[in-house]
Amino acid sequence: MKTDFACLEQRMVNTYLETFPSFVPSEDGPGIRAQEQFYQFIHGLYQRLSGDPTLMFSALHEDDAHTYRFNKGADNKPKLKGLMRKAIKKIDALLMCFFQLGQSGHVDANTLVVDVPVKMSKRHQLLSEQLGLHQRMESDRTVLNHNDHAEMFQAWTWMATRPGASFLDFTRCLFRENYPYASNIYARLSGNEAAFRRLERYLIENSYTRMDNWDGTLTLDYYKTHGDKPPTKGGFQYGIRHTGISASYDLLMDSPQVFGLCIPRMKEILRTFDKLSSRAQDLVFARTKRCDGCRYCVQTDKTGKRPLANMQVSLDGKELRLCPYFPGYTYCWTGLSDDLVDDMIAMLGSMDLLFDGA
Repeated sequence: MKTDFACLEQRMVNTYLETFPSFVPSEDGPGIRAQEQFYQFIHGLYQRLSGDPTLMFSALHEDDAHTYRFNKGADNKPKLKGLMRKAIKKIDALLMCFFQLGQSGHVDANTLVVDVPVKMSKRHQLLSEQLGLHQRMESDRTVLNHNDHAEMFQAWTWMATRPGASFLDFTRCLFRENYPYASNIYARLSGNEAAFRRLERYLIENSYTRMDNWDGTLTLDYYKTHGDKPPTKGGFQYGIRHTGISASYDLLMDSPQVFGLCIPRMKEILRTFDKLSSRAQDLVFARTKRCDGCRYCVQTDKTGKRPLANMQVSLDGKELRLCPYFPGYTYCWTGLSDDLVDDMIAMLGSMDLLFDGA
């Protein structure tokens, strides 16, 4: 669902809040209190910036976002992408500074001690002080302390130095390894947590494999192969040889979250349309792109004789010529509903029966 913000920079800060999980501590790390304090500190940073973006940004821009997910140029806003990425870059610069402090420092009496002088911009210093983080120089080293979160530096350094430590884990407080953080986040972003959980339960019970992708934002895929190799990356647009769902988050969009069906072998589906369940037939008839004569499918034909790839499908006395190329572009949604989940389950079930020959 589209949300309006006071400025573009506030919108970009909100992407961190939207992808910030509930607090789930790790038993392998420092005490729960230390992890919770670090969680509160990082979450508080995003909340403070959202409430007052001028703490980070010297100039604010009118709120805006892209509306064409797969062709942002169609918005005719050539400067927007650059402004959005510039805002993210500024936020990440502060977070990277915190991450590197954790990598270089050690905890001493509830302070973070870095054995080299640390240069922070004046804006970063002022924002840090707003968050209760105080910095002082002692000889040739830097000492940081926080009056309210005295124990958080134990979690701070651990999250920056543990085996496999990552910037994403650090900035989203993903303390517990292999925990389904992405499921919880997308359940919330779906707009209907019960519907999301029902879809996820169906996928698990029907032997779909879960794949979390840590590519700068949390993405979530459930896939099932049908005689092909497992996918090496998620998504629902290109190179789809598996069935399943893919949830991702595009921070440049007016509604960043998207839930897509993974549909392989669309020609086979259209050719055997009558074998689909009635609900799956309705979905295919409604969502598959109707041939508009773009001629993409015959662009390499030098003879000019190759017929278009569209396929005729009939339902309830109505006939359509449907395109079998790249179905992911039209089988994706920014939110879930009970009816939509019923449609997705029907389509997944029909594809399983079709491709497995059951």
